[in-house]
Amino acid sequence: MLPGDLRGHILTVRENIATNLRALCAERGSIAQCCREAGINRQQFNRYITGEAIPNRANLQKICRYFGITETELFQAPQAVDPSNIALSKIAANDPNWSRILDNVNKLPLAAIDDGAYYVYYRMPDEGAEIARSIMFIRTDGSIKTFRRITNISTHSLRKWHYFQGDHKGVVIERRHWINFIGIDADGRDEPSLLSVQWIGGSPPLYVGTAMVFSIDRPLTLPVALEPLAPNISPRQGLRGCNIYSIESEEISPIIKNFLDAKLNK
Repeated sequence: MLPGDLRGHILTVRENIATNLRALCAERGSIAQCCREAGINRQQFNRYITGEAIPNRANLQKICRYFGITETELFQAPQAVDPSNIALSKIAANDPNWSRILDNVNKLPLAAIDDGAYYVYYRMPDEGAEIARSIMFIRTDGSIKTFRRITNISTHSLRKWHYFQGDHKGVVIERRHWINFIGIDADGRDEPSLLSVQWIGGSPPLYVGTAMVFSIDRPLTLPVALEPLAPNISPRQGLRGCNIYSIESEEISPIIKNFLDAKLNK
């Protein structure tokens, strides 16, 4: 028999998972639909949403991939399961290195980019004519801007970029009219990343520039573009749109495709 405190901890995790799954399913339409599309047995899934069981490793991966969340988010208290929850000042209270960084960032003027959700597009090398799309959330947190960028690309394919995932969190700094997103992958890999973009006008506004990211085997410099999510797209819907697209796809704006293609072929 488990000690009382451990039993209580496991029960709390089960309750968190159950509550989070019920909320996530409500956003998708029905539990039956979620089970079918995620590839999980309905009877087993019912045990998860009632708090009777914790998903095994295989089903845990299916759930996180389907709903576009990390395992940590699924286990957290329900109010924490929010892809736009990116307040980095909370980290600084327990990390002296972050504290020093944020002290310096606090002295800079806020970057001239609006808070909200953005799609981030990368032109992929060595993968044919393809574009990868991630989602990024920007928020003003006191005297600084923070961001969270989620890459949720995972399909049944042997091509390495189709398995590329990440959860980068960091700060937004503007220097000489360049907006820089400096982050670390919080999804267990601790990989750094840097996006530097400039506004090129238009409505909705479009930002273009260069990204330094890590593939599975090496760092790469890629052309990148940012555009705000349309008002009728929720963050959860935006997460489902994170994938690999053909350069011919009608999902991608012609302006973005032309910029990324030209930049890559320079």
